Amino acid sequence: MPNLKLKYPDDDEQRCIAQLAGVGNTPAFAQGIRSIILDAHLSDQTFQTLSVSEVRQIIERVAEQTNQLKEILTQLDVGGGSKGSSMEAGHLIEAELYASGSEKMELPEYIVLLDALKTASQRAVGKPIYSPRGAGGNPAFDMFIEQLLLTARMHGGSWTNYRSKDQSWTGTLLKVLEILKRYLPQSGFFPPGELGRSVEHIRNKLDEHIARFRGQSGNV
Repeated sequence: MPNLKLKYPDDDEQRCIAQLAGVGNTPAFAQGIRSIILDAHLSDQTFQTLSVSEVRQIIERVAEQTNQLKEILTQLDVGGGSKGSSMEAGHLIEAELYASGSEKMELPEYIVLLDALKTASQRAVGKPIYSPRGAGGNPAFDMFIEQLLLTARMHGGSWTNYRSKDQSWTGTLLKVLEILKRYLPQSGFFPPGELGRSVEHIRNKLDEHIARFRGQSGNV
């Protein structure tokens, strides 16, 4: 993604991040952190540009254009009574489909598929569409925190996040976020309010998901 022009933690910052995670500063761990930063930017771009109304417009356009193509192919179908130029156009298209190595299908079979696509699109546009929400509003931040937690575990480490005696949030995870903040999306990525509270909410959800998955795996 050349448009992102990303920067990554330098060697000293990477060593500090590894120490906070309680892991060795290995090339694999450093690459994991860089991948997390890249994913954070890509996810943020995806969610920032997601529009429910635009999703509906795209699906409606698919249904409309699929129906138009179905009507055209129906006019070219020899079995459907096409004649003259329409019949010849249908023959030529089918001949090229066979020559290109495509699965041997005649125009009526494509018409059936287009009809199914149109029906699916019409059904999809009537379904409720929700913009995904994260702990702090941006689901890209939730995914980022989950990746940090899982990457540390994969390398035998972990992050801490807890309330101190004065009820303020602290821990190694908040410290690493201070290091990484300058390398992450700058607008609307971090949640408002107490960062530690949002982080803890995400961590608890992840732990619940892992426990539920392990429980289901044990019942198989």
